[in-house]
Amino acid sequence: MANTGFGIGGSVAMTHCGRLFLALALTLGAAGIIQPDTRLASALLSASLALLAYMLIAAYLVSVKSSVIAGLRVERIVPEPLTEGKAATIRLRVVNDSLVALDNTVIADEPPGLFVAEKPPRTATLIPAKGGVEIAYVVKPVIGRHEWGPVKVESLDPLGLLRATQRIGSSTTVSVQPMVPPLPRRRAAATLVYQPGGVAGTRRRGVGVEFLELREYQPGDDMRLIEWKAYARTRRLAVKVFEQEGIVRLIVVLDESPTMFQGPLGATPLEQGARLVAGLVAYSGLRGDVVRAAVIPATGRRIHYTRWLRGRRALIHANKLLAERTVWPSTAYPRAPSETIGLYRDLLRLAPRSQSAIVLVTDMGLSAEAARRFSDEVYRVARRRGTPVLVVIPRPGAVRDPLSGLEALGIARQQALVAEELQGQGVPVLHSSPSIVLRELARLVEYARLMGTWPRLG
Repeated sequence: MANTGFGIGGSVAMTHCGRLFLALALTLGAAGIIQPDTRLASALLSASLALLAYMLIAAYLVSVKSSVIAGLRVERIVPEPLTEGKAATIRLRVVNDSLVALDNTVIADEPPGLFVAEKPPRTATLIPAKGGVEIAYVVKPVIGRHEWGPVKVESLDPLGLLRATQRIGSSTTVSVQPMVPPLPRRRAAATLVYQPGGVAGTRRRGVGVEFLELREYQPGDDMRLIEWKAYARTRRLAVKVFEQEGIVRLIVVLDESPTMFQGPLGATPLEQGARLVAGLVAYSGLRGDVVRAAVIPATGRRIHYTRWLRGRRALIHANKLLAERTVWPSTAYPRAPSETIGLYRDLLRLAPRSQSAIVLVTDMGLSAEAARRFSDEVYRVARRRGTPVLVVIPRPGAVRDPLSGLEALGIARQQALVAEELQGQGVPVLHSSPSIVLRELARLVEYARLMGTWPRLG
C-alpha cells in the first residue's frame, strides 16, 4: 500500500546552538558599545555585525529550504497484508522536484505508537535537486487498525543554527491481521475436495458416499439399496447404510471489551483471543463447516460480522474483520454491564435456531455482575431456543519481563473469579492457554460433526 502527499504545514525555528550564537553576537555588540578603547570596540562591533549578518543569511537559506520541503513528495510503501508479530519492511520515497538541493536534512517517519521498530525510523541524508532518496526500516506490527502519521522532514543551515520543519503527506490507516496459531491435527485437515453438505462424514445414517454398515430390510426402504450379494448368502434382505455428509454451523465471537486490552503488549487477552478466533475459523472452515466470525468493538453499539462462509474464504474474511474492527482504546474505561449484556443478547439473532453454536471469547469486562446477568438474561434464553453457547476466557500470554509477568498474573486471577462465577451459574467455560482451548474446541466441533448434535455444554 502506498501513500503519496505534499507538505501540510511547517515552521522555521532557532536551535539551541542558534540561541547561543545570537546571545554571543548581542554580547559582543554590547561590549563594543561600552568599551572605551576605540580599536577594541570597533573589533567587537565588527564581530557582532558579522555574526548577525550570518544569522540573517542563514534565516534566508532556511526559509528557502522550508519552501522546498513544502513541495516535496513522499510515498510510503507498506506491504500487505500486515500480520501481527511478523517483521515488515517499510519503504519511504522522498522526491524533490525543485532546483534546490536539501543538505543537512533529517527524514523521520512516525509509525503507530504500538508498533515496535528495530531501529528508530530517522535518517540524516541529502535530498538532491530534481531527484529523491529512499529509506527503509523494519517494524513489528500489532493486531488491529492503526494510523500512520505524516513524515517529518527537518533541514538545518550549515552551522545548525536554524531549523526548518515540515510534515509531509497525510495520515495512513493500516490494518493488521492476527497470527493464526498451529491448528489441531485431525483427519482431512489438509486440502479437501468439497462435497454437497460438507467434507467430513458423520455417524448419522443417510444418503452419502461412504459405506457404513448393512442392516435388515424394513418396509419402505429404497429397493436400490438392497445388497443382493448378502441376500444370496443369508437369504435375508439387507440394505446398505452410508455415512451422511454433515456440516457444523459455528459463530465465533470476539468481545473486545476494554479490559481485554490490558496486560503486556503481545500477550494481552485481546491478542490471545483474536488468535484463537482465527485458529478456530481456520480449522472449521478448512474442514468444510459453515462459519461466521463476529466482533464486538470496544467502542460502538453494534456487532460486526461476516457472512456464512467455509474454506479459506472464511479465514480471509474473519482476519479482515478482526484487523479492521479492532481499535485500541486510548483509555481502558470499563463497559457498563447493561451495555455488555445488551450486545450479548444481539448475538442470538445471528444464530439460526437449533442449527448453530456460539463460541464467545470474552472476559465479561472482569465483572462478576456481568457474569451473573449473562447467565440469567442470555445463556438461559439460548438454551431454551436450542443454541449451544460456550464462553472462552483467554489467559494472558507468557512474558519474560518480571513486572509484566506480575501484571499478567493479576489479570489471570481476575479472570479466574469471573470463570468461577459463570461456572457456578451453570455456564460452560474454557479458561486456559489458546493452544489448549483450541484443541478442546476442535474436539467439540468433531463431536458435533460425527454425532449430528452438539454435546451438552454446562
